[in-house]
Amino acid sequence: MLKKGLFILLIFCLGSSLWAQSREVNCGRFGMNVGSTGGVSEFNWPRDFRYASNGGGSSYHILIEDWNKPNGNINGYAVPEDTEIGSWSTVSNIKKVKYPYPTITVEGIDISSTDVYDGNPDPNLISDQMVETVVNTYIGMTLRQRVFAWSHPKYQDFAIVHQQWINTGNTDADPEIELPNNDFSNFYFFQVNTFAPGNGSHDEKADRTHTKSDRSEVYSNVDVWVWEGDDPDNPGVYDPNRPQLLHVSVGNDPNDLWQGKRIDNEGDPKPETGEFMSPMFVGEGILHLDAGTDDRSHDPEKLKIMLWDDYYWLYHGATQDREDRYQVFREGLNGVRFSDDFEKDSPDPVVNSQRALSTYGPWEMAFGDTINIVFFRGVKGINANLAKEKGAEWLDWFLNGEGNFDDEAKNQLLRSGRDSLIQIYEYAKEVYANDYSLPEGMNPQPPSRLEVASIDSNHVLIEWSQPERVPMNISHYNIYTSIGSRDTRYELHESIEAEEGLTDYQYILRDPQPGFAYYFALTAVDVNGNESSLYLCRTNRLALQAGLAKSDEMDGIRVVPNPFVYDPDGIENYTGEPDKLIFAGLPGPCKIRIYTLTGDLIDEIEHRDAFSGGREFLTITRYQQFMVSGVYIYHVKSLEGKGEKTGKFIVVR
Repeated sequence: MLKKGLFILLIFCLGSSLWAQSREVNCGRFGMNVGSTGGVSEFNWPRDFRYASNGGGSSYHILIEDWNKPNGNINGYAVPEDTEIGSWSTVSNIKKVKYPYPTITVEGIDISSTDVYDGNPDPNLISDQMVETVVNTYIGMTLRQRVFAWSHPKYQDFAIVHQQWINTGNTDADPEIELPNNDFSNFYFFQVNTFAPGNGSHDEKADRTHTKSDRSEVYSNVDVWVWEGDDPDNPGVYDPNRPQLLHVSVGNDPNDLWQGKRIDNEGDPKPETGEFMSPMFVGEGILHLDAGTDDRSHDPEKLKIMLWDDYYWLYHGATQDREDRYQVFREGLNGVRFSDDFEKDSPDPVVNSQRALSTYGPWEMAFGDTINIVFFRGVKGINANLAKEKGAEWLDWFLNGEGNFDDEAKNQLLRSGRDSLIQIYEYAKEVYANDYSLPEGMNPQPPSRLEVASIDSNHVLIEWSQPERVPMNISHYNIYTSIGSRDTRYELHESIEAEEGLTDYQYILRDPQPGFAYYFALTAVDVNGNESSLYLCRTNRLALQAGLAKSDEMDGIRVVPNPFVYDPDGIENYTGEPDKLIFAGLPGPCKIRIYTLTGDLIDEIEHRDAFSGGREFLTITRYQQFMVSGVYIYHVKSLEGKGEKTGKFIVVR
């Protein structure tokens, strides 16, 4: 029988009033938002990759037996419809950082990070970034949560969440204790996670390209693994009572057809290029669950998990008995509906997310008692370059029968990301066992200033500064470049040796490729080989358009390339920018108009740069539509009285 006074407390962290106070951990390759009530969401990895979002969020919930609602129970129960008991009061939600953010400018434009942190940087912080949240709930339970994140290459793909639940009797944001005799029997905490590997909301040019949902017909089922042992493919080591790590990936939908052929679409390959759009694995792993309020040893049996179909039934099965709902919450994976299968697919053949409910408990909670829950959230997979390169190779095999990179080879490569996820779970365990300090030491502080500016059409000046009052333990600085892409595809360009007593440095990049967009990142490397974060000192918000000289005559104006042949992979024209062509040889400031052959205005561009002779055009009309194949007319008029020119170019899309 269900005990008297069952309450389910819900908080969904998507309301605008809550997100207004959200904070983000974003110092490494992994990024995650922490809402004002502590809920974690937007698991981005790798940051700035086109489809980097791997989850919509998680909802925090509480389940308690034998607790009497102060204003009286509703039929002895409170279920998800009970909005009053879903009220949480945020006391504080603050972000702390170890190092100050650098000042970054490109061509004199300040693109420094606008990310918010509270107070002054703390050089004694044990992690690169930490978000601390304190929330009081209507039932008198207080959540004190800390989220840790690092930029060290070995530990930058995850964050650790440490929750402390305290029976304070405080039901709102003020310090008054409203429930001084608060006692609970069978306290459970649980969260509903939404996982969506590679489910990015948009391309790099968000307002000009289609979303991933436009490709939902090729999005596959989502597979979920839960296991305790080291080998997720071996059911013999799986203990349903003691799952330690949950992860999801995109699996194969047997109903998918490409050009009349059955496709194994694990990794969600893009039909046009074969690029794997979901080459990553999302994971959550338990690091610690208190055995009891007076026993701080780890008790893995406090964790239960259930997946999509039970969750859907729980919230949408309005006719279901409330006791049945409670049993599903409490029992999780071993509950009344979930099978003991090792691997579970979503029942929806076209789904871009997977929900998993993790239930922790039970604990007996007298007034003043405390329990600790610690878990990690991380993502891992093959890198963006490999996803593109091997995807093209697989597509050639699939469509043309060429090469030997077949389905088996493709899936073996993709599943190496699952092995990597298991590895970072072990790294997270190391960090937790070391009291949140990195066993290998922290990265050095990044440079305090980065400035990038063109000297002329063939030279780019890069300047930076060593932070003041930092001990001289820097060995050298690394300059990274990325052409045409502001994501993680940086390559080491040059290393500059640090000099004792020198605080300001400069480097000149010579002869950049004309018309190509350059992005830069700068790191500091200490004498122990530790390197500062690649993500804190880089020009990720503005590309440098280099190498486009002015022309002295209007006759020097040309369109490059012409004809423009759309390359979805962004290789044949300008790397990483498949929609771009350039008006080159401009005489300085001018006005460019583009027309169809029938005289319809496509777009009008004012080029105001007195130094550059080039202006990019993304083959998109002023109505935000891609230009179709055809012949187009351009008209350029100098704003300095140098004359006019009319010409033609061809678009093939």
